[in-house]
Amino acid sequence: MKKAFTVCFPSATTTESVDGEDDLENSNLWEDISENFQDDVETIQSSCRQQRLQCFAHSLQLVVHDGLKETKTLNSAMAKVTKFCSLLHSTCGLKEAFEREFGANRSIPSSISTRWNTTVRLVEAITNLDPQSLNTLLEAQGHKGLCLSARELSQLKELVDILAPFLQATDLTQGEKVVTLSAALPCVLSLNSHLNSMLNTTRHLASFVKALQKSLQRRFQGIFANVRMDASAQPAGELPFGDMVYMMSALIDPSFCFYWLEQDVLAPDEVKSEVKEMIIDLVLAEARKVTILAESSSGEDDKDEPPAKTPRLFAGYRKKSNKKDDHVSSVQAELIRYIQVSSDEVEADCLGFWKRHAKVFPRLYLVAMRVLAVPATSAPVERVFSHGGLIMRPHRAKDTVLLDLFEM
Repeated sequence: MKKAFTVCFPSATTTESVDGEDDLENSNLWEDISENFQDDVETIQSSCRQQRLQCFAHSLQLVVHDGLKETKTLNSAMAKVTKFCSLLHSTCGLKEAFEREFGANRSIPSSISTRWNTTVRLVEAITNLDPQSLNTLLEAQGHKGLCLSARELSQLKELVDILAPFLQATDLTQGEKVVTLSAALPCVLSLNSHLNSMLNTTRHLASFVKALQKSLQRRFQGIFANVRMDASAQPAGELPFGDMVYMMSALIDPSFCFYWLEQDVLAPDEVKSEVKEMIIDLVLAEARKVTILAESSSGEDDKDEPPAKTPRLFAGYRKKSNKKDDHVSSVQAELIRYIQVSSDEVEADCLGFWKRHAKVFPRLYLVAMRVLAVPATSAPVERVFSHGGLIMRPHRAKDTVLLDLFEM
């Protein structure tokens, strides 16, 4: 490895000496770095891996859009709802009549075309109103064409019932100061179970439910393949959301642990046992790797200490311990104990749990800090750029105001 550049700080040396040291013809500038630095660089490179994970919230949004595109039965009801919302926020007379009928504290949220969750909240707010009073209000204001029929109202209520868990999953994985990655796998499997149950109860939107489930299983195929619910010939790691970090994070989060495996994995008990053993092996392997890295970074002095002298007469009495086996058994014991403790936790907060049990499960704690630090979505980063764009708008900059004054 070559040195790319050198940095010079101000010092008491003269300008000529500095220029001489920075001569590009000096061969010392292009020498290989020392062996110690080379070993450090190789250690860092070997311990780090770069892998891109898809945004969970964006993929879930695409699932909802796929479902809405496949069904046409909602077009009439959604058109009326959208038109009513637009008139309510733009017409003073309709807004005043609405507040007199339903109260000043009752409001209808605006709908944003690029965010499906705002549309769901809009539909939910309208379905919570008294339908007879709403239709009477629309007729009195000259908007009889926007009155909802009993069938359309039933369709909207089914839409809210179907998409409410999707809305909850989106909010759950877009937090900023909470663990989000561990909720990805349980959310997908729980949504699949929810859609299975809705197929047996829905009256108007069966095609919508089928389209949602088909898109969910396609866009999150890697998760279904890892839990043996999808028999794909392609390796699970190459499928969307096929990274094993989703399974490990779900186990390390005491809120989920193995509950999702028992409730939402639609497979025989033998298959569930195989998946459980696979996840445990993944966590144990990750714990060994993280512990080795932590020990290697702590220094070489403790590692290379010579053993204590023992008289030759009793040399055979010394206990020959295998550090590797002891480490594996200790990590496995921690994991078994963790599963028992997490089953006793009620609504456990993941960060609070690991803060309290950092010394109880020291090796698993290292795994948790490594795995759970990965965000499930890019929403927190997008919010930073969004706030930055609002702050740096031209009309808020002082220079722009001064230029406008000069032009006047």
